[in-house]
Amino acid sequence: QNKVLEAMAMGKAVIASPAAAEGIDALGGRDLIVAETPEAQALAINDILTDSAKRTALGRAARTQMESRYSWDATLADLPKLIGFAA
Repeated sequence: QNKVLEAMAMGKAVIASPAAAEGIDALGGRDLIVAETPEAQALAINDILTDSAKRTALGRAARTQMESRYSWDATLADLPKLIGFAA
């Protein structure tokens, strides 16, 4: 899953198996493509390789999702509450 997150953070279009996408806060079809079978993965790869607009949009959406969900601010937002520090 870290490889998926890294690729998404770099703005790359990602095609992942359901196992690789599990636990990642991203919307399939918008932020990444989740393909169940090797055949579906091959079709999805061919699709984004031949459609540059789709590839670009998928990469941008992936990057945006990573910035909003996995930034330091978003990741640490609940830390004060978790350690019992009230501001």
